Amino acid sequence: MDDLTRRVIAYQTTGVDRTALCNYVATVTYYYPLRNGRCTEDDCGDFLLFFRRRIGGVLERFSYQGMPFDAYLLATLRWQLRTYIRRRDRSKAHTKATLRPAILTESMHAGEANSAVGQTEPRYHCRRFKPLIPAVSHSNRRRLLIILLKACLHLGEHDLPAAARCTGRDPAWIRECWLRLRVRMLCRQGRREELIGRRNRLFVLLHRAHYQLWESNDPHERQKLLDNAALIRQRLRRVRHKLARVPRSPTNLDIAEVTGIPKGTVDSTLYYARKRANELQSAQLSRILPKVSEATAEVQKC
Repeated sequence: MDDLTRRVIAYQTTGVDRTALCNYVATVTYYYPLRNGRCTEDDCGDFLLFFRRRIGGVLERFSYQGMPFDAYLLATLRWQLRTYIRRRDRSKAHTKATLRPAILTESMHAGEANSAVGQTEPRYHCRRFKPLIPAVSHSNRRRLLIILLKACLHLGEHDLPAAARCTGRDPAWIRECWLRLRVRMLCRQGRREELIGRRNRLFVLLHRAHYQLWESNDPHERQKLLDNAALIRQRLRRVRHKLARVPRSPTNLDIAEVTGIPKGTVDSTLYYARKRANELQSAQLSRILPKVSEATAEVQKC
């Protein structure tokens, strides 16, 4: 029995050392998503917030039957991560459907109206920020600031004065953060294009190896071609793994480094913003579905 398992059993008996054990489980939980190719650094904080209420139950439900506590914890995290990824993928559409109207609806209508009369006004209007801040408080301003910096690639320089007014920040500071994040994303975009080129070349080599294998009848030559194809597949998997790790938007760590806000605050702010967006989407659906069902019933009667 290792030392950690003894400490967990002692905690279950005496109730001491709870804080240290919870901190250890939280640390392991935070870094666990990096083992999965479908997760990025931003998922570390979200998964910890998703799992944190279960930390006490993991410590209390552990029963020693020859398996150490580390193995039990990793098995639990593996199943919980699957649930987290499934819910994350399911909520992406709801989050986009909720946040996009709140930010862009008025500005897009204004842009369409202006384009109809031949005016050249920016597509994104300053009024789009108003629905996001029903009460001007420090937390709401910080939440809006993090959301805007997360979408820095979709913001133009003409949007920065409105962002500074809504967030209560200095326009020069907002512009500096925006520029620093865009420079980082441009560097990553170059890295992404390089990996895409390598991936495409490997696809061509793999296709050529398969074609040569189809034409060859010599057993020794076929074995060499099979070994070559296996090597190309291995290189292709590595390139695709690296490509999946290149972020398409600023990471939470980038925002924390640029703004000086603690990374945990950035993680929790975005996590609860997504949670609130999903709740709003569910509320909207609950109001719309009864009306749709009534209209469907009337159409069927007709």
